[in-house]
Amino acid sequence: MGEVRHIIRVDQVSHAEEVRRAVRGLCIGIRTTLNAYANGSPSNAYKELCRALEPSGNAGLFIAPGGYFNLHAPAEKVYYRLRYSNTPLTEPYELFHLPFEQRWRSRSYRFSIAGYPSLYAATSLPLALYESRGHRWSRDLYAAKLKAIPRTSPDMPIRSVYFLDLRNQVETLRRRYTQTGPYAGEILGFLVRWPLIMATSVPTGHPASANPGFQEEYVLPQLLLEWVNNVRGQPHKITGIAFSSSRTEAATLTLAGHYNIVVPAEAPSATGWCTVRTRQFELTRPIGLAQFVDDTLEQSVDVLSRQLDTALSAEPYHRLNAFPPSNNNVAS
Repeated sequence: MGEVRHIIRVDQVSHAEEVRRAVRGLCIGIRTTLNAYANGSPSNAYKELCRALEPSGNAGLFIAPGGYFNLHAPAEKVYYRLRYSNTPLTEPYELFHLPFEQRWRSRSYRFSIAGYPSLYAATSLPLALYESRGHRWSRDLYAAKLKAIPRTSPDMPIRSVYFLDLRNQVETLRRRYTQTGPYAGEILGFLVRWPLIMATSVPTGHPASANPGFQEEYVLPQLLLEWVNNVRGQPHKITGIAFSSSRTEAATLTLAGHYNIVVPAEAPSATGWCTVRTRQFELTRPIGLAQFVDDTLEQSVDVLSRQLDTALSAEPYHRLNAFPPSNNNVAS
């Protein structure tokens, strides 16, 4: 006889009505948010989104650690930062977010607002490359590793790093829960998050060569980033957003299980970097791809990724406050 396969149905699990109610409320909230924005009122759109995410008037309902929406970033988790530069990059701060005196260079992206610096990274080098311009290796590409600074005691003034979890885990959960085995509660959280994951993952409808002044697909993600920025008064502040790529297939073998993060600055100032983020994250010194490739760039993505990752693994991590920067030496 073949292997018995179990399909988990919502009506077969505990808290099913709670899941239905949360999903229904979130779907309605997403629709009213987008309608308000389409009617020319971004402020009302944001209010509608807040109502959807905080139906009881208490954001902790969703964002408390262990709840439906949160993903904890342990100190040993590694993220990869990429940046293109025509000038050599040698210091960790050169791969951090843009300094505030250069915030005018910060463009609008899916999960970042023009003029407000944010830190993008990915959990694998190939994924970071997919998310960069043109999906290409080049000699002017630099990479660094990024990770959360561990809290040595609960009394430390800086918070642990938590992400709003918008990862598309359909393939992972399908493989796990169509096999014989016990049901695990993580699927509940994914079901509740799923409307928000879908609504923030819509690929842009404009060709890559176009430069539209407005991307309707970015409306909800950017309002969501604003919400993340504004729940700082809660006991467990969300640091950023973890999200799957909208440019690649979730089942892509080399990228399976990997995701992106975006970390907006929290404490803006006239110059320098966010003093909260510099106490939450540390980086390696950047390594340029030029030392691994010739002018033809004939190596495959996987080969170059392994070479670059091996070199980065030998680099120690540094706190940004150890490197007083020159404003003229910060790359875009």
